[in-house]
Amino acid sequence: MRDPQLPSDDFLRDAVLYREDLFGPAEFAPLAGACRAGAAVVFTGLKQITLHLPCPHSDLSRFNQLTIRVCNHAYTPLLAGVRLIHGNRAATSFSGGREEFPPGQWCEMHFPRECFGITGHPDGWQDVRALEIFFAQEKTAARDQEISVALKGIAGELRRLPPGPRLTESGLREQLVGEAGDTEPLLKRLLSPAKSWGPYGPENIASRIPPPHFYPQGTAADILAGRIMGQQLPAPLSWDANPLGELEWCHFLHRHHFLRLLVRAYLATGQEDYVAALDELLQSWILANPVPLASNGGAGPAWETLSIAWRLREWLWIMGLAWSSPAFSRATKVLMLRSLWEQAASLMDHQGHPNNWRIVESAALALLGLCLPEFRLALEWRDAGLRRLEREYHQQFGADGVHREMSPLYHAICLHALLEVKEAAGVQGLELPDLFGKPLERGFDYLLALCRPDFTWPSLNDSGGLDSDFTALMSKAGESLQRPDLLWCGSRGRRGRPPEFSSRVFPDAGLAIMRSSYAARANYLLLRAGPPGLAHSHQDALSLEIAAGGAACLVDPGISRYAPGLLTDYYRSAAAHNMPLPDGAAPDYASLNFSQRVKPPGEKLSWSLAGPLEMAAGVFDGPWEPGLSGVALSRTVICARQEYWIVRDMISGQGRHQVRVGWQFAPGKLVMPEHQRFLDYLDRHNLLRLRLIPITVSAKPAIEILEGSLEPPGGWVSRGGQDYPAPQARYTWDAELPCSLVWVLLPISPD
Repeated sequence: MRDPQLPSDDFLRDAVLYREDLFGPAEFAPLAGACRAGAAVVFTGLKQITLHLPCPHSDLSRFNQLTIRVCNHAYTPLLAGVRLIHGNRAATSFSGGREEFPPGQWCEMHFPRECFGITGHPDGWQDVRALEIFFAQEKTAARDQEISVALKGIAGELRRLPPGPRLTESGLREQLVGEAGDTEPLLKRLLSPAKSWGPYGPENIASRIPPPHFYPQGTAADILAGRIMGQQLPAPLSWDANPLGELEWCHFLHRHHFLRLLVRAYLATGQEDYVAALDELLQSWILANPVPLASNGGAGPAWETLSIAWRLREWLWIMGLAWSSPAFSRATKVLMLRSLWEQAASLMDHQGHPNNWRIVESAALALLGLCLPEFRLALEWRDAGLRRLEREYHQQFGADGVHREMSPLYHAICLHALLEVKEAAGVQGLELPDLFGKPLERGFDYLLALCRPDFTWPSLNDSGGLDSDFTALMSKAGESLQRPDLLWCGSRGRRGRPPEFSSRVFPDAGLAIMRSSYAARANYLLLRAGPPGLAHSHQDALSLEIAAGGAACLVDPGISRYAPGLLTDYYRSAAAHNMPLPDGAAPDYASLNFSQRVKPPGEKLSWSLAGPLEMAAGVFDGPWEPGLSGVALSRTVICARQEYWIVRDMISGQGRHQVRVGWQFAPGKLVMPEHQRFLDYLDRHNLLRLRLIPITVSAKPAIEILEGSLEPPGGWVSRGGQDYPAPQARYTWDAELPCSLVWVLLPISPD
């Protein structure tokens, strides 16, 4: 957060004990593109500048902050970041790359050690071989532009940090009223067991919506025994713990989703030891994690803007469900109120990535303002959150109601945040912007249409595993929006009534869904024929999914981790998806700018979803990864009498090419009857579900079946955050372009 300029009695600051210049013009001048300008060195580049600085001072452990003296010569604000190259190549420390600095003035940019994200197990800052410094324009920029920065130096600093929170108790009292006066009644009301926390009460079924991660949730008893998200941690808990060497696990530790297990156990049993443990953990986190000053929190697990937002929402549940417990100490309650203020201040000062982050962050601000009216800045928090939500909704959602990351997981996360704000505002009778009406319902219409017959969801883009489950959210939406169809979905068909529609197209997202009905044994097909999405995208142009007789058969494999690795890269690749690949090339989505990544397909998507023959078709004509040009794909899917599908893949271009089509199945097995060319897919219960029949006039294809292969990677799906072998069939032809491939996908009733 920025320094709020409060008196030292109200707000605690760092003390810089030692400072040392590490790099200056002499070190910058030999770098590529350097241009000496007096006491500074200027660098210019298109869209991004990256500087690699070998570090002769490999032991930086005497510092806990890096400071860069820099001037932005561009016309718009730029973003900066730092990455440390460790001697242990399997480890990475990085600042997140989102520290913003304005144009036209010299400034000192601070990168506190606590704001670095870490993967692997680096030995702190003791073995740093090089620094990489990044300067870039915001990814949402309309066009790539030339940027220029001037550098004077990089220094290391050692700071003495106060315990958290920085806002003192006297500072808290000053923040409860707009003018001097007796704050004791307000503080007493905030600390009262009878304090109302809006919708955050035991009767709200939203408390059972699971957290958005795939680490083991465990039980309250696990937490009491020191086992959190599947990992045994020493006591007392160190908030710097990183048992897996995964930044994601650390982030979720600091987002405090796991603490809700203690609250639920308390509500179920009335045992105060659960709240006592909650009290101890909250107090230890607050004392150990003062908010970083002059930083947006970077990629640090504790103060990354998204971590703040998720943690604030968890704290509201804790306050709503456990505040009245005698085991919840006054000291911890006061610490929480002080910390809530500085977390809100940090979100007011900074925003994260221009995707789902900003919706979750904006919702958290609005919710704090709605639920904590005793704070002097509550209206500012509420109104800023609502303004940002309205802006971000129109930037991030298409007219068809689909979030532009094209990920069901992040779509659901955004809807959850909006729904929470709608409910909190409803408690106060506050009128909300129009987006909380029909636009919000359109978002749930999309999730409803996307739901498979077995009440799981496809894992398009980064959406976790192939068995994603949003029924708890749908149940809450059905209740809140008074929608029987959403309630039906959320209750797995036990309440409400099924939707009136069956097949649907979402033209902005480029998604077509064909289904025979909403019955338990319905047939279902999803065709992905739209833009990659503004973030979390996979190379899945024209991929499809199928459920036959109610069971998922052909699937998007999902993803288990975001940390770099063989299977992470594989899951995002075209080779992991059900699509044609000419010459093994894949869509080059990395070369697209923001507007291209979310541009609706327009005429590249066509459909006719009426009558006995339903049809949907899409076109992908590039860009391709380097080495392939002049080739386009089109895929047409025809559903005959809602009983089976015919798929025609057309590869246009010239010359002879190798064409490969991959089909990734859910866990089960593939059988090829002797002397036959078709494949039968049997599910995990050995029930025949789907027959894949290639029909083509070209030469006989080579057929390869991979399952759990690492060299080459193939035949993997993600489920519950774990990697599972699952059969993948790869058909390969040498073909003269243009060529056409035809497939029949025939559901087989297991009866």
